[in-house]
Amino acid sequence: MGRPRTYHTTEERKEAMRKSRRAYYYRNLERERSSAARRWNSRAASGHARERENDAITVEAPSLRATEKVLGGALSVDTRVHLSTLLGALEEDLRLWHARDGTDSRSTYRAFATTLISCKKPSQRLKKVQDKIQGRIAYVEALASLARDGDGELMRRNPRTYHNRFQQVQRDAYTVSTSLEEMLMYHREGHAKLEKAFNENHLFWQGM
Repeated sequence: MGRPRTYHTTEERKEAMRKSRRAYYYRNLERERSSAARRWNSRAASGHARERENDAITVEAPSLRATEKVLGGALSVDTRVHLSTLLGALEEDLRLWHARDGTDSRSTYRAFATTLISCKKPSQRLKKVQDKIQGRIAYVEALASLARDGDGELMRRNPRTYHNRFQQVQRDAYTVSTSLEEMLMYHREGHAKLEKAFNENHLFWQGM
């Protein structure tokens, strides 16, 4: 007797693969980020990823407006910080990674992907979108770092009232940065590779 069919349609199979990928990612968050960083550095050092010096990407320091109101310009989580207020500020700033464009997150991902795909050769337009994406990555990674600090301070103060909402902010921020980094890495391999992944719905954000 044969094994019963697990999936009845191609779409069911694809959805199962997307769910498996998401589950794997969240189980191995830090390892995935380290792996992504190694791939990025390796490709950046290779010949086809090398850019002319005057085309180097410039990334502005992220401005976390709500969080800065709570922590001040130093952005340091210490024993005096009101943690519930900090959590609300981090969540507000995280929403702004795409809200400043007046769109939802998927629309922002899609806009970045299609713009990168349309840039088939080095140009000021390509540099501009790369700068913008790198700025968003720096923004959410700053949020993730502060969320990690908030989580540690929460545990230190009172383990009995501990909750995982700071960890959720960290995971959500890393999801954004991973999705953006992936598109940049595909494009460094060639716009056609990014276009293929985009058209086949293989990009990380398309499976969320």
